[in-house]
Amino acid sequence: MEQFKRDIKREFGNIKNLEYIDYKGVKSVRFPKFVGIILQNLLGKMFGHFKHVPEIILNSDKIFRKLFLRALFDDVGRRKYKKPWRDQFRFIISGRRNIESYYKEIGFDHPEKKEKLRISLQNYEMTYYKP
Repeated sequence: MEQFKRDIKREFGNIKNLEYIDYKGVKSVRFPKFVGIILQNLLGKMFGHFKHVPEIILNSDKIFRKLFLRALFDDVGRRKYKKPWRDQFRFIISGRRNIESYYKEIGFDHPEKKEKLRISLQNYEMTYYKP
């Protein structure tokens, strides 16, 4: 979250934000509406079924694509579900080479996710199907 706040400050200047902890104990930050309007105009809608990788990111340098993926999967946001079996998304990396690649090339900034990825890689064991 601190990196996100620094990024917003760098791009939009010293604007007010509201930091709070919701009833579930999740730390959150809100910025003025104009920040969201500018970001939506630049990146497109990023909620519900509109989520996508923006063209500006797809057409950018490799470093920006990596940073976008890191930020996307670092997000600790949550979503309320009416029905628990719908609208669930998972991020899965399978295979040791893929896990190593993500760890080395992209990684996480979120401390818990960073540690879980490190432990997953450290404890990785190949399993085989036996008929």
